[in-house]
Amino acid sequence: MNAIRIIVIDDVNKLNKTIKEYVKDDISLKIIQEEKIEDKIIRILHELGIPSHIKGYQYMKEGIEMIYHTPSMMDKITKSLYPELAKKFHSTTTRVERDIRHAIELGWTRANWDYMEELFGYSIDSDKAKPTNREFITTIVDRINLE
Repeated sequence: MNAIRIIVIDDVNKLNKTIKEYVKDDISLKIIQEEKIEDKIIRILHELGIPSHIKGYQYMKEGIEMIYHTPSMMDKITKSLYPELAKKFHSTTTRVERDIRHAIELGWTRANWDYMEELFGYSIDSDKAKPTNREFITTIVDRINLE
C-alpha cells in the first residue's frame, strides 16, 4: 500500500526541488503545474464575481489558460483565441465574444470592489465603464504571471 506523505513548504524554490524529487517524469510535473494555474484562474474569477454556471466563465477560464501558455495569442484575440474557443466548445466566435463580455458585465455588478481595485489598480471605479474582454483577460494573465 502506498503511504501518503504531507510536506509543508513555505519557500517556492524548496517546493519545486521537493516536487522534482518525488515526481520522476516531466509529464507529471507539467500536470501538477497546470492544475496549479487552473486553480489560480478559478480563484481569481470567483473573486471577481464571475458566476461559474455561465458559458462565458468556461470560455474565460479556458481562454486565460490558453493565453498563459501561448502569450502571443493575446495579440490575436479575435483571430485566434475566439475561434479556438468556439471550436473547442462547439460554438461560434460571435457567441464566445458575447458570452465573455456578458460574464464580465455580471462580475462587474457582483464583484468584491477591494479585490477589483487590487487587480485592476485604482484606474477603475464602479461608475466607469467595465474593461474590454482583452483588458480583463490580460489583467488576469498578468496577475497569474506575477504570482
